[in-house]
Amino acid sequence: MENKNEIQNELQEISRKLKILEKKEIFSVSENYFTELKESIHAKTHSKRHSNLYYFKSLILNRTVRISFVVFLITVVSTITFIKLQKESASQKVENYILSNIDSDLMSDYLINNISTDNSKTDTEFNDNILENIDENLIIEEL
Repeated sequence: MENKNEIQNELQEISRKLKILEKKEIFSVSENYFTELKESIHAKTHSKRHSNLYYFKSLILNRTVRISFVVFLITVVSTITFIKLQKESASQKVENYILSNIDSDLMSDYLINNISTDNSKTDTEFNDNILENIDENLIIEEL
């Protein structure tokens, strides 16, 4: 109970001091302040938010976005390079296997027996056509 009495006494003492103080406006605001404020805020935020240039600048200035973009580019370039190397490697493996494991006589027999020729060509014309397209340097290197 004593606590309540102390609080009550303190409040009465403060109220006496407050009554003595002079009542005057410390801050003054113009009559159209709130309507002008609303329009001012709207004009500033609307013009900045809807400007593509402002949005682009904010992205560029953001360090995290820049770092993320660089990491993305490095990842894309690395992936494309890796895939390209894998394709080249696979085709080289197939080519090396064919050249090392399949006899040239077997390949020529397969080509002659399995490739259909134009019916209007004779066998000699077909053989002449094959001989014209053979690279002599490759044959000499193989021998």
